[in-house]
Amino acid sequence: MKRNLFEEINEQVGRVLPRAGALGEDARRQISQAIQRVLERMDLPTREEFDRQQRSLKQAEDRISELEAVIARLESAAHQPAESAPDSDMPPPPPDGAR
Repeated sequence: MKRNLFEEINEQVGRVLPRAGALGEDARRQISQAIQRVLERMDLPTREEFDRQQRSLKQAEDRISELEAVIARLESAAHQPAESAPDSDMPPPPPDGAR
């Protein structure tokens, strides 16, 4: 990602400053090096790192949604009268001495 971003910025600078060609290759090289140094100091993640973090975040969000649904079912079951049948997908409570 750093390389692609660097190249994109370099191209945009070249488009914005059409006179940059007149400055000479040395000036253009110095500008490129300055941009490269700034990007390196920014410590940007690679595209692969970004995609991996995005997948991890999606998995965490999905798991949170699942857990919220379980909590909602448990809260609903806790508010039901004692004589109603327990929900079949809910685990039975532990025996008294097992806590």
